[in-house]
Amino acid sequence: MWFLRRMLRISWTSHITNEDILLKADRRRKLLTTIRLRQLQFFGHVMRKEEMEELFVTGRIEGKGTEEDNG
Repeated sequence: MWFLRRMLRISWTSHITNEDILLKADRRRKLLTTIRLRQLQFFGHVMRKEEMEELFVTGRIEGKGTEEDNG
């Protein structure tokens, strides 16, 4: 964002939102779009694996190092 502000000659102290800067520069947030796309791709990958589905959805791994065994 600082680079777009500099290109558009907008001071960093100006009270202009990042969304307004993006509209003026005719740009989109590419990083957030890429992150969301990869999250969806990973979720699809995990959902195809039956063993990994429970791990992904519940976040629990069973084994020797679980807290239930040590408690």
